[in-house]
Amino acid sequence: PAEPRQYSCAVVANGRGYVFGGLAAGGALNDLWEYDPLVDQWTSRAPLPAAGRYAAVATCANGAGIAFVATGMLDGGVPTNETWKYDAAADSWSPTLPVPGPPRHRAAAAAYPLHGFVVYGGADAAFNALTDSWRYSEDAGGPEWLPDSSLPAPRYGSDARPAPYLVIGGAFTETDFHDQVWTAGPSGWSAWPEFAGGSRRGAVIGWDATLNNTYYGTGLDGSLTRHNDWWRLTTPVGIAGPANSSFDLCTVPGTGALLFRTAASGPILVMISDPAGRTVLVQRSFTNTPIPTIALSIGTYVVSVIDPSNRRSIARWTKF
Repeated sequence: PAEPRQYSCAVVANGRGYVFGGLAAGGALNDLWEYDPLVDQWTSRAPLPAAGRYAAVATCANGAGIAFVATGMLDGGVPTNETWKYDAAADSWSPTLPVPGPPRHRAAAAAYPLHGFVVYGGADAAFNALTDSWRYSEDAGGPEWLPDSSLPAPRYGSDARPAPYLVIGGAFTETDFHDQVWTAGPSGWSAWPEFAGGSRRGAVIGWDATLNNTYYGTGLDGSLTRHNDWWRLTTPVGIAGPANSSFDLCTVPGTGALLFRTAASGPILVMISDPAGRTVLVQRSFTNTPIPTIALSIGTYVVSVIDPSNRRSIARWTKF
């Protein structure tokens, strides 16, 4: 229920969808809209207390109703590296550390455990494509940005998804578009099969945590043709990227505790979501260490486990 726009960004938090900003006929926008799928209703939420922007990135911190909006383009074609934090429960915004490097727009981003995200590439003020990647984290007690593995080649207008981390498509210049798919692992980036729909930038990506499927489509190709196609990349459950997961997930029905067995030498991140997609439990744990689930209601849940190398395993679990 708002004016038409393009170059908005979107995120899911606590089972609800949020659409932020974008470019309208009158300029860049700073409004925020919340969509509740249970009642099929949009609600206006607190606008960003700063200048409007478009071609930004948005992502949600794992396990919390906290979303981040970073980078983007202000009115007049001025890029920004600002980062803003949105608390969905309090409906409030607060500034946090800006993304290092040059101000950028049309970057890609994906959530990073536990309360962070990664920004990949983008373009600077002169539309030069970038390769640098930066990881935002609050795990050490305070916000910080750390350098992450640079992309194999400069890209803007790409899309990304969380573990296993994928970056799809994007452009190097206004005429040089790509269909490449890259995945990030402990030893850096490696190539996956190219996107079957062809070269693309400015497309849309989605991820189904239950089945571990990636959805990708729409966008602009190298001949400047817009698309309305929609594709699915299937990654088998329990397999993270092109290599087998190191986890033996205990997915048998349980009551008061959940147990994992894994070859991981360090801590694992466990996230449990209800059927509506709301995260109901987040905890760091170790192999063979019970995780209390006594507070969870009877029902079926989706359990995601991420190891120290950011590989993800997913399974269903039922509590009786």
